[in-house]
Amino acid sequence: MSQTLSLDHYRLLGRSGLRVSPLSLGTMTFGEAWGWGADADEARRIFDAYADRGGNFIDTAVNYTNGGSERILGALLKHRRERFVLATKFTMARDPDNINAGGNHRLNLIRSVETSLRQLDTDRIDLLYLHAWDFTTSPEEVMRGLEHLVQSGKVLYLGICNTPAWRVAQLQTLADLRGWSPLVALQIEYSLVERSVEHELLPMARELGLGVLPWSPLGGGILTGKYSRADLSDDNAAEVSTSRKGVIASTGHLNARSLDIADAVGAVAEELGASRSQVALAWTLRNPAVVSPVMGARAAAGRGQLRCAGNRLERRTPGSAGSDQRAGADLSGAFHRPAHGAAAHLRHLQGAVTQLMDASPTDDPSAAMHCLTCNDLSPTTARPINPSRHRAFASPFCTALRPSTSSSSQNTMQHTITRSDQPSPSGSSALTSTAACVRL
Repeated sequence: MSQTLSLDHYRLLGRSGLRVSPLSLGTMTFGEAWGWGADADEARRIFDAYADRGGNFIDTAVNYTNGGSERILGALLKHRRERFVLATKFTMARDPDNINAGGNHRLNLIRSVETSLRQLDTDRIDLLYLHAWDFTTSPEEVMRGLEHLVQSGKVLYLGICNTPAWRVAQLQTLADLRGWSPLVALQIEYSLVERSVEHELLPMARELGLGVLPWSPLGGGILTGKYSRADLSDDNAAEVSTSRKGVIASTGHLNARSLDIADAVGAVAEELGASRSQVALAWTLRNPAVVSPVMGARAAAGRGQLRCAGNRLERRTPGSAGSDQRAGADLSGAFHRPAHGAAAHLRHLQGAVTQLMDASPTDDPSAAMHCLTCNDLSPTTARPINPSRHRAFASPFCTALRPSTSSSSQNTMQHTITRSDQPSPSGSSALTSTAACVRL
């Protein structure tokens, strides 16, 4: 059965009782003070496109576009505030002449929250994030200050962004021991071009009950095909340093490796008849820790990314009607958790993205091959898993692609796989075999 993403297929946020949309509207682009944002009219069109489809999760920060983002949102939310879960952040400095205008200390915390309440024209903040750890303020001061705001009713729930896993765990433990309000959300960069968080932050979030909100799930536009190898030229660097592309380049992600990954995303998207954005988002949401990627747009034309959930892809298998016998997938099933549980959810996601990485018109999707380490899929036993796409989509923990120990002079790699539909001699449900993959 094909399923379609809807922004009103709400999900629980961490161990809170809040229900939020599977895509969050990021509003760092609301306001023109930074040189590449949307004006108030364009911001309204973007906001309405999201809200009209049931979206209810809004993300901003006290410093975005020098306060312009919150002021625009305040006007947009004026007569419909109760429909939305409103998240903002504090930490970043707003006054270069004031040494205490940034950081996580209580003075900046209280000032920032009061400023956000004025700019947003609201009486409460539904979710307040610590924007980044300042490596200065004590954990006790931070958590006690946040608890004070919760007790005052100005803040309802707490989250944290861009902070090492050991520090987040320390803060959460402190809150539990003292009976203070816990952290319920973790916002971190996560995409196919930034996967370092899989080592510690994502497992920690699942264990401690934090819902994960990935920012830049499209790699700053890299995964959409927006950039090419021409953008890697040194000749362009001076011209784009203050542009949006300059911001992306400054992260270090605009490199040849990322563009190779973007090419793999494009190939999968073409096979599925989907957009690159759909594939990249579906891959991000396949992680069970992820609740709601944060998506933004600078112009009304970018609203299509927020509507990607509405595009349904048909599944076709050999023997079905029509001349096109290639295996298809319902990509939109990746965007919400089916009622029958997490295991089914993961199967939807696998079918949405990884199952067709190496599909051909004659492949039988029922004969899936699983990488033992990272669950990469190859829908046929007739040929090995494609190493190029495996490198792009596999887990960083994957040790399956490794130098061959064979004495053969061929430049090959070994990929251990299991066939889940055949019993093994030992009676287990999987049969282990080995397929050779050409080294890139």
